[in-house]
Amino acid sequence: YGCLRSALLFYLKLVADLEGQGFRLNPYDPCVANKLVTRAQMTLTFHLHDIKILHVDPLEVTQCIEWFKSIYGTDVRISRGTTHDYLGVMLSYSNKQVRISMADYVKKVINGFIEDIHGSASTPGAENLFQIRNEEARVKLNYEQAQCFHSTVAKLLFVTMRCRRDIQTAVASLATRVTEPDEDDWAKLRRVLKYLHGTAYLSLALDASNLTFMRWWVDASFAIHPDYKSHTGEVLLLGKGGVIGISRKQRLNTKSSTEAEVVGVDDASSQILWTNYSIKAQGYQINETLVYQDNQSAILLEKNGKQSSGKRTRHMNI
Repeated sequence: YGCLRSALLFYLKLVADLEGQGFRLNPYDPCVANKLVTRAQMTLTFHLHDIKILHVDPLEVTQCIEWFKSIYGTDVRISRGTTHDYLGVMLSYSNKQVRISMADYVKKVINGFIEDIHGSASTPGAENLFQIRNEEARVKLNYEQAQCFHSTVAKLLFVTMRCRRDIQTAVASLATRVTEPDEDDWAKLRRVLKYLHGTAYLSLALDASNLTFMRWWVDASFAIHPDYKSHTGEVLLLGKGGVIGISRKQRLNTKSSTEAEVVGVDDASSQILWTNYSIKAQGYQINETLVYQDNQSAILLEKNGKQSSGKRTRHMNI
């Protein structure tokens, strides 16, 4: 258990067993399998040896569980109902909506920090979030603090990718500093933890009220990093709540905010296309995908290409 080869062997056996029962993998997500059961689609999603079964008929779910027991043994832990606790993530289903919370996990992260965290902060990041001192003015952390910094940021990445979109930008910035963090980075991390201390019970509510219309918001902050690279943020809504949220540093330098916005959309395009293909493979028809931006020049370049180039963007081969 815990070895790469054993995980692969289990996955291959699981897939073979499912395909033997008529399930077909989603070609864009090898951990999602579907089968038509009593005129409704049954969907199985799996992570390592944990499997989630979805079907409108609870009886069909029960029969699927019994089939798994016949193959893998009866020593199976089963969680059914509207509330589930999985890897520190609380999932609560009600009224065609799922609410995702990690309050207990967030408290463990705060309590495991080597300094006491009290009070609260109004925002996870201050105006100096992306500001870095010159090398001679920096005071690097000692080994114990540096290890704690790295570990805590990794745990916060786990939190932000699952439900706490509000700390995503701050954590993405701190993630670029784990190699050689300094006292300023330590203070920024403490601010994030203070913010979480006061908002531990915040949750993410999601619904997919309209799977035929995908709305993406993509934005970029120009030359915000110390090496003058820009930062991209993107979020997907299928109804209520950000289903997908990404905040990351751009990999190349740009000459203007317009160019940074175009690069941001280009960075987001792979996620946008994959999401479209994956949802279509689940049997849903997507009629429209709309990307929102707040830079008119970037929008014109993306629509018209070279025809909308100006002096500051004519070097771009669009």
